[in-house]
Amino acid sequence: MSNELKAYTLQELYAHPMEPICWLVEGLLAPGLYFLGGSPKVGKSWLALQLCLAVCRGKSFLGFRTRKSEVLYLALEDGPRRLHARALHLTEEAPAGLHLCGHAPLIGQGLEQQLDQMLDEHPGIRLVIIDTLQKVRAVAGANASYGNDYQDAAALKELADRCNVCMLVMLLYLTPEGEDPSDCDNWDVLTYRDIAATLSELQNTMDLAPDVLLVIGNYIDVIRRDIVEDEKLIEVCNKIYAKHKRALDLIFEHRNDGRTQLADGIKATLTTLTEEGVICASPFTSSNTNFFVFRTNEMNHYLPPIDAPTSSWGNEYIYSYWIAIRENQLCGVFEIGGWNVPEDGLTIPEP
Repeated sequence: MSNELKAYTLQELYAHPMEPICWLVEGLLAPGLYFLGGSPKVGKSWLALQLCLAVCRGKSFLGFRTRKSEVLYLALEDGPRRLHARALHLTEEAPAGLHLCGHAPLIGQGLEQQLDQMLDEHPGIRLVIIDTLQKVRAVAGANASYGNDYQDAAALKELADRCNVCMLVMLLYLTPEGEDPSDCDNWDVLTYRDIAATLSELQNTMDLAPDVLLVIGNYIDVIRRDIVEDEKLIEVCNKIYAKHKRALDLIFEHRNDGRTQLADGIKATLTTLTEEGVICASPFTSSNTNFFVFRTNEMNHYLPPIDAPTSSWGNEYIYSYWIAIRENQLCGVFEIGGWNVPEDGLTIPEP
């Protein structure tokens, strides 16, 4: 082993031009290792799933162009039921090339070998998402040191570089004591009223682009329309759920409430109208029992599907009719989500 440093001059570096970066998400993600960190319940997993769908389809993500590729998503905190429900909120059709996995060994205990095998069997995979890092670490929490962090990151980066893939690792922020902040005793909670007030202040005090203002306004409307603001009740329910989580999850999965008959009636009606060609209804699945989406051929004439960019829901449609069962009441809504549709796409054709 040589004791000399392998140094080179800047002139020598200039003499060997670098290869252009092969972006997976233009200007944002390329082959290599990336970390995305955040507090619990801020939407990291939703963002990861949206990224998966965008890359599999070659559609834009947060306004950035993507290179169509296969994706491996290690959703280690979500089971098939939860992933299924979330995906239905984002898309009505499953794209090809999105590989899902709910269980994986730890770093240094088989994870690298299994990823190597998966990438070898599916060479089209160019994006790997691990959600979250804590689920694949052998040493975590207060016992983890900087050395452990560096060692784990080095192992993942070596794999990403060797296989020439983009590896995005979701990271849950820990408390200064190394504890999981998802425990409500370890972090401060903002009420939905606080969030709505903060966003309203941003609307009034910052010079934001019109599309950003529209997104913020829609989110505030959702908070005020759909979310219970009884913080005391939420606090009590959270404490009950923390103590009886496994039992309540089991009850929830096998519940038989009074909505079943109503949901079945809606399904039957929409299915009949679809068969008659009156409407185009989304597929009905076991986890889609309180939310039904459909479109009409007549409205498709006035608001036709678009090719690019994608609509606000991540698909080609810019409008939807939907029926929801909320608090044992039916809600019918016509919704347009096309604020990112090109200006010439907003022209309504003559009937």
